Amino acid sequence: MFLDVDIVSQAHLHKNLLNLGESNMSIIKKEIIQAFVNKLTLERNELKMALEETRGSTQSETKSSAGDKYETQREMMQMEINRMESQVSQLNDAISQWNSFDAIDNTVNWGSLIEISIGGKVVHLIIGPSSGDIQLNKNTIKSISKDSPIGKAIWGQTAPAEFEFSGKTIKLISCS
Repeated sequence: MFLDVDIVSQAHLHKNLLNLGESNMSIIKKEIIQAFVNKLTLERNELKMALEETRGSTQSETKSSAGDKYETQREMMQMEINRMESQVSQLNDAISQWNSFDAIDNTVNWGSLIEISIGGKVVHLIIGPSSGDIQLNKNTIKSISKDSPIGKAIWGQTAPAEFEFSGKTIKLISCS
């Protein structure tokens, strides 16, 4: 869960974000977006290699097997290939979405880099395809989907703001 983020790193990033002008904020946001693109590109490339290995196994299996066992194995391998192809397509879509984010605005929308406080803990999020966490300069930034519960609650808010979420007061400190 995103509440377990290292507080020292969060305080450091918070201090850096507050001291930046809009042009520097744009640079940091671009670094964060690029880090997510790099993470997903690596995942996609590893998946493509595994996909090629699976396809190769399917072809070699054709030459050495016969009967019902062969048909069952071939169908299972084809299902795995289809699953992997679907994952590659999803990763391509997510990479495209990350690459489309650019604008800096203090209203939470697609591509917003936001800083919130939950019970005194500062958390950094970016709204986009749910792609897990990245570490950037010893800071954790978590990507969340606008369709996640917190994404729905924060969507369209303008910083600074306060709102209720799951019985807790959330402070939207900044948004870019």
